[in-house]
Amino acid sequence: MAGTQLGATFTAFVAALQAHSAATAAAALSGAPAPWFMPPGVDDLSDPEAITPGFDRRDLSAAYETVLTAPDGTVGGAAGLKLQLDILGAAERAFRLRHASSIRALYHDAARAAGHGHSRGPVAYNQQIAQDLLRAGG
Repeated sequence: MAGTQLGATFTAFVAALQAHSAATAAAALSGAPAPWFMPPGVDDLSDPEAITPGFDRRDLSAAYETVLTAPDGTVGGAAGLKLQLDILGAAERAFRLRHASSIRALYHDAARAAGHGHSRGPVAYNQQIAQDLLRAGG
């Protein structure tokens, strides 16, 4: 069946995050500083392109496209792939922002806030989705 596998980057990321969480807990209990999280395959923070492999979503994107168009694709398969894509995407954005200059972070925040404040931005879109669902429900 199309789209029934976890992505390799996703599983490596989850394993690294679990190991990091355990190490952070151990550090806190021993009074040591918390370790810095780095996704698998990321060694060089000075090269933005070197960060990409740690969050590579190409295999998941291809599988998602397949599950949406395949006759045997399922809603569960699409949702499982989309969840992996969303988690890796959010993690990459957070990681890149954590390592951004203060100026870049300031303007990123300003642009995001401007988008959220727009009458057709994501906040208004979520309200519209809720309205549409209520209307469709009767």
